[in-house]
Amino acid sequence: MTPLHFALGSGNVDAAQVLIELGASWSRVEQSGRNLVHFCAQQNQLHSLIFLHLQNCDLFTQKGPHGETALHFAARFADPDVCQWLVTKKGADASASCGARSVLHFAATNKLHGKQLIRHFASFKLNIDGKSCSGKTPLHFALGCGNIAAAAELLELGADFRVKIGGGFNLLHFCVAEQRLDSAKFVHEKDEGMIHELGRGRESSLHIAAKGGDLEMCRWVVQQGVDVHARNAEGKSAFDYVASRELKQFFYCLGKRTTSAD
Repeated sequence: MTPLHFALGSGNVDAAQVLIELGASWSRVEQSGRNLVHFCAQQNQLHSLIFLHLQNCDLFTQKGPHGETALHFAARFADPDVCQWLVTKKGADASASCGARSVLHFAATNKLHGKQLIRHFASFKLNIDGKSCSGKTPLHFALGCGNIAAAAELLELGADFRVKIGGGFNLLHFCVAEQRLDSAKFVHEKDEGMIHELGRGRESSLHIAAKGGDLEMCRWVVQQGVDVHARNAEGKSAFDYVASRELKQFFYCLGKRTTSAD
């Protein structure tokens, strides 16, 4: 990063002004594809954004490396004040998409301010169940990063709890695949039956957990009563997908216990 980045990133607009007077470029684009507006939105620096607005309004119309607008960066990293300023003062389009992702997808991963931002952006009548190119809704994004507060807010606003992805995997399967135990427990509290549903290829939650190789996830799934002997459409049990020695030991001991119980 340049000295100008450091100045703007800390909200020191006086230093930024001096640097520009000395020849620093405010129009420089990083190798990553971000310009200074994107950077300041990501750093949650409203005063720096206002400063850049006075320098060159055109910076706000430029898009990031993946088609992100300044509002997308703000929804992901900043607070409601920054987002509100971009919409009301700069006319940022809250309905603009980026790879089929709306600002709701980005806000869903904002752990500090996501809950507030989701409620704010929902007032623009955006599709709360809109899907990204990979088929994920904002609820998937929230659960995928463990943002439980955002997930709860999305559900309160009417997000589809029965949404499926990847040809038949429900939200519980998704959380297990993402190895997000916190999110899996949240979903399970909402619907204790979802963990027993089968996904694509008749895969159980335990098949999915075993593929992920997460011991704690496998242990939790088993504790919820998922059939450890269940076989998928290929005739394989969860144990057939285990790779690590630690997990193999867990399934071995589990098999001995279930055999003894029988």
